[in-house]
Amino acid sequence: IFKKIREYLGLSQKAMGDKMGCSAAKIRRCETGEREITDEIIRSMCESCSVDERVFDDPDHIEAYCNSVPEEID
Repeated sequence: IFKKIREYLGLSQKAMGDKMGCSAAKIRRCETGEREITDEIIRSMCESCSVDERVFDDPDHIEAYCNSVPEEID
């Protein structure tokens, strides 16, 4: 889901890292499963990229949670 969100936002690993204040390598490790995606990482991504945390519970509706006020999902 982490990679799907980044790609949906149109960000490179470097750009995502820059927004979150971390390295592109950390982003890559999160995406490949080499690094656990902690609550702190989720919060950082959500705050820096305007993503609603609920996307992690409903990954099939990324568009409803990224860069906008979340919509109701049926």
